[in-house]
Amino acid sequence: MNTAFNQQIKEISNKVYLYLVKQGCNKEDAKDIVQNSLYKALLYIDSISPDKLSAWIFKVSINQYYDLCKKKKIDMRIIMIEMTSNEKLLDDLLLENEEKENVRKTLERLSPVYKQILIFKYDTELSYKEIGNVLDMNENKVKTYLARARAQFRDYYRRYTDE
Repeated sequence: MNTAFNQQIKEISNKVYLYLVKQGCNKEDAKDIVQNSLYKALLYIDSISPDKLSAWIFKVSINQYYDLCKKKKIDMRIIMIEMTSNEKLLDDLLLENEEKENVRKTLERLSPVYKQILIFKYDTELSYKEIGNVLDMNENKVKTYLARARAQFRDYYRRYTDE
């Protein structure tokens, strides 16, 4: 296999992994899901359109995660990000974690589609086309939903932080 393909697979793997972790999947399960999805992709590579490879791997991974959640009866919500920096002052860390918690709680209030679109766009940094492929939407619908998701997020966030 060529290096461009290997690089593409590596980028997709990282994006899928980060998305799964943001959705609440623990790191080990996320690694296993990504590995299984890549294995399946390689098995069916001849039947997957090259421009839809990313979406295909995302869909397989998301379905595996949902299956895992059902199996383990995991509450599917975003887990708060752990403190990782030892260089910041304690006050800065507390403020940063409070802000992350506000964002997390705001995301939980959104519909699942809006939450997914925001995570795909801003955390996973997928393009409109890639998001559309994953969610079976055209790019214009993705843009519309993203605009609505942003507006709803802003509204909920303002209300939540004013409480």
